[in-house]
Amino acid sequence: MALPDAVRYGKVRWYATAAVADGIDSDGNPDAVAVTGSVTFTLATPYLLATGGQHPATVFATFVTYDVVARDVTVTDVDDSGNAVTSTVTYGVLQDDQFRDEITMVATDSPGLNPRSTPGKPLTWTATYKLNNGLTRGSFSFELPAGTTVDLTTVAPVPSSSGTAIVQGPAGLSAYQLAVAGGYAGSQTAWLASLVGLPGAPGKPGIPGVPGIPGPPGDPGPQGDPFTLPAGGQPGQVLALGSNFQLTWITPVAPTVPSTVISVDNGDGTQTLVGSGAINNGDGTFVLTGSSVIDNGDGTYIAA
Repeated sequence: MALPDAVRYGKVRWYATAAVADGIDSDGNPDAVAVTGSVTFTLATPYLLATGGQHPATVFATFVTYDVVARDVTVTDVDDSGNAVTSTVTYGVLQDDQFRDEITMVATDSPGLNPRSTPGKPLTWTATYKLNNGLTRGSFSFELPAGTTVDLTTVAPVPSSSGTAIVQGPAGLSAYQLAVAGGYAGSQTAWLASLVGLPGAPGKPGIPGVPGIPGPPGDPGPQGDPFTLPAGGQPGQVLALGSNFQLTWITPVAPTVPSTVISVDNGDGTQTLVGSGAINNGDGTFVLTGSSVIDNGDGTYIAA
């Protein structure tokens, strides 16, 4: 049977363990023993008025008791080196009749209920412990905002000691929960999408990076094929690269050297024209390696 729609809910949890003398095991550390017993929750008012909806109703939420039972709980912590370490810890766990370790209770700030928590005027639950094995835990009061989970360890006052008392308040609402409280009616997915802004302008190009370190020398290549002279070849021939880029034997062609004409004054009014390599015979004639021409002075020439 459900309560009126005006009722909102929060959750409560509590884990507890007791340190006792070390038993027979591999270490010398104190052993952990589960705390057992029960916790009774009492609302600061004997009843709540649910005035909204079709049928206004009076809601009695005087007290409710839950058991604390022994359970092995797997926990993951981080060691000094930053590594995740998984271990099993024996705890006394506050649980309901369906063995759930988060107890659902009426929130103290349900907007449709009166009274309810308001700034400066909190409505609270009181937790009263009845523990076994001579253990004690003083009663204390706490608020239970709608939609939150309150861990009793974090909201309990610190026992009197010479140290500094530090009391942690209940967990606050998420940004989405605050938006809903402010009138937002959409889903959490839609609300998250609404937080995404327009793309920003492209940034300026970065400066060129530092040149990388030259890589190591590459591996030696494979051994090439041995060089083999082409077959054939005659005295006076040379190797040349043919049209198919293959070496072949050829007979070189002697270059043509143009004759250089030399003019010789014979002293008698005649000019003797000779080519390169002219030999003077001493009789007015010249012998050339190629050819020689003698100007007779009368417009004719004599080939020597």
